[in-house]
Amino acid sequence: MSEIPLISFIIPVYNTSIDKVNRCLSSIFKIKELKFEIILVNDGSKEKYTQEYEKFVNKYSNLKYIYESNAGVGSARNKGISVSKGKYIFFVDSDDIIDDSPFNLNLKSAQSDLIIFNVTIKIAKTVKQYGLDNDKLINVSKSTLLRASIKNGLINWSVGKLYKRTVLQHNSIFFDKNKKTGEDLEFVVNFISKSKTIEYLPINSYYYYLSKDTAYSRYSKYPFQIIEDTLTTYKFRKNIISKFYDENREKEFIRISEEAVQSLFNVYVLQQNLNLEIYNKIVDIINEMPHKDNFNLINKIRIYILYSNNKVLLKMYRLLLKTHEKLADNK
Repeated sequence: MSEIPLISFIIPVYNTSIDKVNRCLSSIFKIKELKFEIILVNDGSKEKYTQEYEKFVNKYSNLKYIYESNAGVGSARNKGISVSKGKYIFFVDSDDIIDDSPFNLNLKSAQSDLIIFNVTIKIAKTVKQYGLDNDKLINVSKSTLLRASIKNGLINWSVGKLYKRTVLQHNSIFFDKNKKTGEDLEFVVNFISKSKTIEYLPINSYYYYLSKDTAYSRYSKYPFQIIEDTLTTYKFRKNIISKFYDENREKEFIRISEEAVQSLFNVYVLQQNLNLEIYNKIVDIINEMPHKDNFNLINKIRIYILYSNNKVLLKMYRLLLKTHEKLADNK
């Protein structure tokens, strides 16, 4: 009987360049101290990419290749979960890389249901590492993690974590394949709620190459879905704040409201030809938000531009957004 892999690396891939996929796989194959498998799930890529992805099967003996019709990253990850054999599962996006450092530590004796590592975000020339505000912890409290989940950061991403496969299977924890944003947060929080033991190791495990173009394309391509996902995530976070925050509750409500406004405003800004149904839906959601008088200046400006629906102001904002992005890229 062959040895069961300790980790199943699940990699959804959709029209990602071969160079990036090679970079991703090469980072995993730097691991020398433990047995692992790689599950590459082709989410309906174009034929020219598919032909190249299929070649990886012959190149790597411990790589499983699966093709399915395009159904989104959540569906691809779910497929990977269903065929995985490892004790733990680790999600990787095909244009990112892992840091092999934690995997070359002694993880063979790991028993925790969830093991959380740090993640490094790379946006153009900006690099920032995200972790928890703690040193190494075993048996991290769920309340600590849930409090952290309302802020954009480590707990919001499915990457950078080892999930015990049996916990996923026994509790039928999967990604919501219908969501375009926010599916990671829901998945991680659901897993936390079912975990008995959680461990945090403050060592980097992942390099996340974040592209604003990818996020913006979703806003313009799936506006109604992004609006619904934003509203769902907003309500999800409000519920966490209500349960786990006593002090600073109003401050946190304001912060998540401002983040929702930013997301909704991006949908509005990135529509080339404004759809009245989209516009009215966004306005109706923001109208229902409390604390608007306490929003920061930039969000008050966003709301003013939205409410006035002034084409000149909207054009100026788009120009400022492009200028800001160029300056950020040149830092």
